[in-house]
Amino acid sequence: MEDTQLLLSLVDRRHNHQATIIASQFEPAEWLDQIPVPVAAEAITDRLCSQAYNIVIKGKKSMREAARD
Repeated sequence: MEDTQLLLSLVDRRHNHQATIIASQFEPAEWLDQIPVPVAAEAITDRLCSQAYNIVIKGKKSMREAARD
């Protein structure tokens, strides 16, 4: 729960002021299930997605497997 508050605080301070890069194996809609405080999860997701550019990397192999080849 403390980690959630720290993340929310960080995202809130950076929102509309600085760029933030997030790398995740989850879609933004799935973040709500990963963050244990529902209100904070919604706030974090809203702030990160409001002006976001999404870059989706697709492939049959994971990036780790592809790097080994």
